[in-house]
Amino acid sequence: MLEDILKYLGEHEKIDGFFNECTGKGVTVAVLDSGIDATHPALAGKVISSVTFSQKGRGIARSILPPRDNDKSGHGTGAAGILSTVAPDARIVDIKVLNDLAMGSFRVMSEGLQYAIEQNIGLVNMGLGVRQEKFIVPILKLVQEANRRNIIIVASSDNKGRTIYPAALPGVISVDLGEATGLQDVRSGTGSAMFGGYGAGISTCGLGHSYVRQTGTSFAAAHICGVVALLLEKWPGLALHEIEFVLSRYARPNTMSQDDIRRRAYSEMKKERAGSETED
Repeated sequence: MLEDILKYLGEHEKIDGFFNECTGKGVTVAVLDSGIDATHPALAGKVISSVTFSQKGRGIARSILPPRDNDKSGHGTGAAGILSTVAPDARIVDIKVLNDLAMGSFRVMSEGLQYAIEQNIGLVNMGLGVRQEKFIVPILKLVQEANRRNIIIVASSDNKGRTIYPAALPGVISVDLGEATGLQDVRSGTGSAMFGGYGAGISTCGLGHSYVRQTGTSFAAAHICGVVALLLEKWPGLALHEIEFVLSRYARPNTMSQDDIRRRAYSEMKKERAGSETED
């Protein structure tokens, strides 16, 4: 496969080739988030299953239901909308681990990730994470199990530049906001993140079958996850290091510091903000 990759990279100087050739067909992506409104017209028929994890007393409850409107905050629906725009034929598994306020706990998040791993879902999008260092070891064990199964995890960094997990762990494709100006624009990472995605004022699916603009690392991660889905369609079974190599080959450098990128992104978003437009 390496020979095929090198040959392709030698023949295509820009990443737009993947967008012209691939749609994510045959790739299944688990979206760990606040749920997804599978009834949104832009997502119709793309969410193939829906699982909800929630805190129940001292335990974790799990419910598996047909795809439906499973999102009250819009965060997960927005991430799924971006992912589906990049890779329109990818199959999405909705794994709800955040509550109606898009907040959650480590236990619920880890149960959701464990489920994705047990189901052997090849690509996992996590626009979330935890900051407490006491969770590093249990999260790392899950990441290592995913790595053993060649399950790719794409995770967002923190909007404020703080260290969060799993994004800060080895074996994860970590994503921050980049200077990207469109879906075919992948940027190099700054700081601890590997890559910078398009996540500033990006138009995507909203609640009530609406369309909204979103800003945040979660949405940048969904962008990069969609690009990974394109790569996995072209080269099924692509390993983590091979994906990182291809993305690095096409990633353009940022000209601004990460702080300046965030500052500009949120400043522009506040200027445009109206009604249902949100920041995360």
